[in-house]
Amino acid sequence: MTTPNPRSVAGRSTPIQTAAFTVASIFVLAGILGFIPGITTHYDTLAWAGHHSGAKLLGLFNVSVLHNVVHLAFGVAGVLMLRTFQSTRLYLIGGGTIYAVLWLYGLAIDRDSAANFIPVNSADNWLHFGLAVGMILLGAVLGRVGVGSHRLRHPRAGPTGSTA
Repeated sequence: MTTPNPRSVAGRSTPIQTAAFTVASIFVLAGILGFIPGITTHYDTLAWAGHHSGAKLLGLFNVSVLHNVVHLAFGVAGVLMLRTFQSTRLYLIGGGTIYAVLWLYGLAIDRDSAANFIPVNSADNWLHFGLAVGMILLGAVLGRVGVGSHRLRHPRAGPTGSTA
């Protein structure tokens, strides 16, 4: 008996992989756009990290070099985790959990202190909340769908999956 390929069904991506790829691609895009003057306003005030960075992606979201690099790394990690069903689900649920913690962190800190090293503002906080809810829901809902429905059988397998 062969092991099912959790990456795809008949050469196609599973719904959870498509969702995770979309999320990861958005993170990569956000990381790149954070380095483009014009798309990032006040680009001349872009700092490595900290609340002193006055740059804002799309004029809304505080960014720094560190913030942009984290977005890029998070997106690349997501693409790399598409290899298996379990790692794709982990990316969505685990990543959503990280963003939930980041949302709580952003609510708890004094934004004008050194604790705001990321940096975050109100727009970032609510985006992080939305990402947390969205990623966790995608991972939970699409993760349940894929557990039994995306198993591949050996071409000579009978209804039980055995090749005997």
